[in-house]
Amino acid sequence: MRLSYSTLALAALVAWAWPPAAAAQDYTVCPTTQAECLVDWDLNGDFVPENNALRNAIANDTDRPADRVYVLRRGGLYYNEDRIANAGFDLRLVGQTRDEADIIDLDCPPGETNPDNCDDFGPAVLQRVTRGDGSIDGVMIESSGDGNGGQVLKNVWLQGQGDQGALANYEPIVINSSNSYFEYDGVVFDRNDWHHLGFKAGGNDIYVRNSLFRNLSDSNPTQRYAGRAIRLEAGADTVAFENNSFFNLTSFPFQSEAAPVEYFVFNHNTLVNFGLTFNAGGIWKRAYIANNIMVNPFWQGESEDQYTAPDRADPFTGVFQIAQLPGRFGLEQDRRIVFANNNLYRQPEIESFYGTLDPVVRSQPIISDTTRGFFEADPEHRVFQNNTQLEPGLTTAPTDAATIAQMQEFIADAATPGAAQPWAVVYWDPGRSDNPLAINFPPPEDFTYSNTALLSAGTDGLPLGDLNWYPEAKEDYLANREDYITEIENLAGGGPREVAEVLQAEAEAGTVAGGAAVQTVAGTTDINLQNGTVSWSFDLGNTSDVTVGVRTVVSLGPSQDARGTRVFLDGVQLNTQNLYGETMYCREDFVAYDGTTDCAALSGGFPLPQDGSFAAAEFNSSNVVVFDGQNPDGAGALVLGPGTHTLRIAAGWGGDFFIRDVEITDDAGATLETLSTVEALATGTTLVCDEEVFCASGFQSVLLPAGGSTEVSITIPSGIGSAIPRLVYRSASGATGEIYVDGTKAGDLSFDATTDIATREAVAPEVTLGEGTHTVRIVSTSGDVELDYVLFNLYDGGGTAVEELPEGWALGTSFPNPTAGTATIRFALAESADVRLDVFDVLGRRVSTLADGLMSAGDHEVRLDARGLASGTYVYRLSTPVGIQARRLTIVR
Repeated sequence: MRLSYSTLALAALVAWAWPPAAAAQDYTVCPTTQAECLVDWDLNGDFVPENNALRNAIANDTDRPADRVYVLRRGGLYYNEDRIANAGFDLRLVGQTRDEADIIDLDCPPGETNPDNCDDFGPAVLQRVTRGDGSIDGVMIESSGDGNGGQVLKNVWLQGQGDQGALANYEPIVINSSNSYFEYDGVVFDRNDWHHLGFKAGGNDIYVRNSLFRNLSDSNPTQRYAGRAIRLEAGADTVAFENNSFFNLTSFPFQSEAAPVEYFVFNHNTLVNFGLTFNAGGIWKRAYIANNIMVNPFWQGESEDQYTAPDRADPFTGVFQIAQLPGRFGLEQDRRIVFANNNLYRQPEIESFYGTLDPVVRSQPIISDTTRGFFEADPEHRVFQNNTQLEPGLTTAPTDAATIAQMQEFIADAATPGAAQPWAVVYWDPGRSDNPLAINFPPPEDFTYSNTALLSAGTDGLPLGDLNWYPEAKEDYLANREDYITEIENLAGGGPREVAEVLQAEAEAGTVAGGAAVQTVAGTTDINLQNGTVSWSFDLGNTSDVTVGVRTVVSLGPSQDARGTRVFLDGVQLNTQNLYGETMYCREDFVAYDGTTDCAALSGGFPLPQDGSFAAAEFNSSNVVVFDGQNPDGAGALVLGPGTHTLRIAAGWGGDFFIRDVEITDDAGATLETLSTVEALATGTTLVCDEEVFCASGFQSVLLPAGGSTEVSITIPSGIGSAIPRLVYRSASGATGEIYVDGTKAGDLSFDATTDIATREAVAPEVTLGEGTHTVRIVSTSGDVELDYVLFNLYDGGGTAVEELPEGWALGTSFPNPTAGTATIRFALAESADVRLDVFDVLGRRVSTLADGLMSAGDHEVRLDARGLASGTYVYRLSTPVGIQARRLTIVR
């Protein structure tokens, strides 16, 4: 077991008082002329880690080469008082494997010189520890950058809990980066209340392989939704989970609600005991979930308050969900979804327990009727097949009677209004030391299984689940991975025509004519933050010490728990407390699980009325404080000079937050600006209007009578050749119309009749559009049309001719496109031939050769690492004995 160097070493680790943070030179100085830097953790040879040894080595490595890799010693204890930060560079932390370890990093008998006779301490450990003042940084690693803020973590053990054993931590790894590359291979994500990985921005490529997610469950449960693997707040380009194992996640393995992942693969994973749906958010675009084993999925079930909620569209939620794809993200017909060859099994002790409760808890099916409807609406491109519900018979897993009893107690607590808090804790880790610094190495879980029917049930003929438990099968998988993934994709007809980008133009932002009129939604207009953001720009004429009053209400539910948001003024976070960096809100009758009843005492929280009415939460000079250095000016952040300023409110922890308006006042109380929801820029949110009122995007639309028009402008980036306009509208009786691009008619429009306050989408003919700004005019030729907004699906083109090759020879489109990290390019050869695949920039200079030489007949796949290339448009060209074919690829930063 980990930390068993010797009796003396264990005693020291249990009893020592933490040394102060590392002194100026108490860290490894990395060489500037080579990529690898071996970082020491025990600089004095006394088995006592230097706190911040890794953090300081990275922070002081200011002359690092671009390909820097920080190598961590096998068995190293890398303890951090302060977060590791990579801003504007890719962070690579690679732990040594057992075979790579120096003998001094192994547990050897005295005098032993043969590493084969030594025990293994396990992977390098990263863990947060308490500072001398008793505080602890809630973040282990924080990344930022656009195209250059990625992470590569390999062969490391990430402890979510701190050295005092507290699990109360939201996300130890905070990722503010966009368009960057992330890889987690051989990582153990261990013991955390919520999720280790929190992505705040989009455009990233994320690969998780050969990793373990263990005991991600709340240590003081007061709600259902803690404990998950990964959270994406703005979607991603690519997310791939392959050959990983998970156990004891209180809620969802995967969460992406505000925006979709462009390409998602979840293949050959084993999941044991996750409490809610597989996915929080169902706006899939290309999603392939196959060959997985799920034991006790959605074990929480749903209690009466959930399945009788007035806004429920379906009596069941289901383990896997599909939701309507918002128009701004693409066309429904372009979605590709596969849920195939998965085995989902729930233990009978859980199933039977649901019925013993009064009211009963409902067991959840694999999919609901709503999700089944999405599959059946397009069976050629959405495939649900060969999913079984067999008992696997796992060898060593948290399926024992004690763990089942914990789950049953949690189910009863969650289903019982007013149940004492905290609820039951679900935890399994036999043989682990109580020492919060200890890891349980080697891990006790063994997810091999006895059910032979599952050993060849994959789409690839391999065992279902994580193939790390079946090494020979994994070798087969790795040798044939490209073909096996293609087989899964082909179940849904292969990839759709790729949309390079989607632009949205609000109808009211255009120039109206011919009797057309802008309409503003009547009544009250609120914005539910969901997982998104709301922002405003406003101008001040003079320097002022301001107070920001946000009129809000929070849907807290019966738990009476506190919830949070994040508020930024000119990019500086306004904090009124020190809990997770969020501004907390409570009901007037707030009672925390520890008996606390004063909301303001909860780190400066705002109490809101019990009746659910709106109230102002004021940020002023007396309550804005410093939080972890993010707001170094404290209340000085509220002193604004003349000019343009921005206010942004972002979703935080839990609950539904409804924003009605914001009032900016000076120190005398005089109103300087009132910011309404109609003026707000909202992303990833839900607009809320009065009942029976059409809630237009941006709370405004344009009414087009016969002869009326609105003309919007769009700016087309380089590399685009065409667009398909999609018009979102209402029309009580139906109408006809025309669309003009740059003054020339591009096609006729047909607006079918709509009912009540529902909208429909009219798709216009595809039009040729080159780089630059264009005008698009929509005209009603008969009937009234209330036009909300226009979406433009942009497609690659830009003048690059695509020569057709003979049958059997083909160059595919790259994916993702655009890309910020890596792109996959596929091509097919009808016969064995000498071929060459090159990538050129816009000046015709070759920047990469991806294939060159004799290749076999059949399908091939290569990857372009675009991280070293500048933003712009590139051409990739396949040269074969029978002809040449070229396509375009866009790289973004």
